[in-house]
Amino acid sequence: MAVFILFVSVIGFLLGLYAFFLLRRNFTFLHVNTKSKKIFALEIFLAAVIGIFCANTRFLLGLLLLQILFLSMIFDLVLILPNKKVSVPKILRSGLIPLALVLPLNIWGYFNLNKIVRTEYNLFSPKLERDYKVVFLSDVHWGTIQKKDAFKSKIEEINAEGADFIILGGDMVDEGTSKDDMKEIFSLCKELKSRYGTYFIYGNHDIQQYSRFKNFTIDELNDAICSNNIKILADSIEEFESDLILVGRKDYGFSDEAHRKTMNELLLQAEKNRFTFVADHQPRNVEQNAAEKIDLQISGHTHAGQIFPIGRIMALTGNYVYGEYKKDDLALIVSSGIAGWGYPVKTEKVCEYVVVNLKSKKK
Repeated sequence: MAVFILFVSVIGFLLGLYAFFLLRRNFTFLHVNTKSKKIFALEIFLAAVIGIFCANTRFLLGLLLLQILFLSMIFDLVLILPNKKVSVPKILRSGLIPLALVLPLNIWGYFNLNKIVRTEYNLFSPKLERDYKVVFLSDVHWGTIQKKDAFKSKIEEINAEGADFIILGGDMVDEGTSKDDMKEIFSLCKELKSRYGTYFIYGNHDIQQYSRFKNFTIDELNDAICSNNIKILADSIEEFESDLILVGRKDYGFSDEAHRKTMNELLLQAEKNRFTFVADHQPRNVEQNAAEKIDLQISGHTHAGQIFPIGRIMALTGNYVYGEYKKDDLALIVSSGIAGWGYPVKTEKVCEYVVVNLKSKKK
């Protein structure tokens, strides 16, 4: 979270400087030749206000402001700098065109956030003696930015899947979730039906570690989970029949690698010829898991970037953002999650629950 806030603050600072020059270009009263110290002070003030506002609030206004400034800057770079003969009215490139693009995008993003779809993957393995169906849902962030009916309306649909087991992949709640809402979401998850039950792994937000004043304790959280017949997996394993092992990881976000068992330690007592399925909130340790001959890893956390173009930037920088990836014999599935975090829009991918069909492939 600290890295995220620093990143957004730097972006806000740079856009703040650009905003000052944009204002000077469009409003003649800022063209007055004042002392350089006063101009520099105004630049710093604008940059600080925009950077702090956007980094530390969840208001859609801050997001819109960032997007409009970003697009204005792009238009300046693309239309003005390479060819000085190109003439686009300032009011269009610095205001109306960015607004005309940003506003409908975020209106669509608001409705997209409150629509949950089903995403399906199929995986074949000779290690499996029978077929399994798994439902994975993560990043619900209950009681914060998504309408509750969006998830409630999907419970019956999920139950109709006839899953063998269901995994709650972390961040079911966050810092904005009240104690009553925390109890409500796990009470709702008790209604989810599957052959072997429902399993929970922690996400980085579940224990409200980014909030100074917590709405519930970790003991209250664990009690709400367990009292609704949901089993917590935290660097522990669950065995199904004689051919499948589910490994539930502690979350990297509040345990870090020094406090997480290695995959080798977790699998010391497990039979090597079984299909091994790792549930880890964040898509981490992919290379190590591949080296340990893990068959499947499923994660959430990324929200597929949530807000365009963050997901595209994450993908370009080599992150596992969304969808299915292959690393040697390991299949990695990254879900965009049931909801989103912070801003009440989702303009990168969909909100989803994931169905994974594990199919026996005869040797």
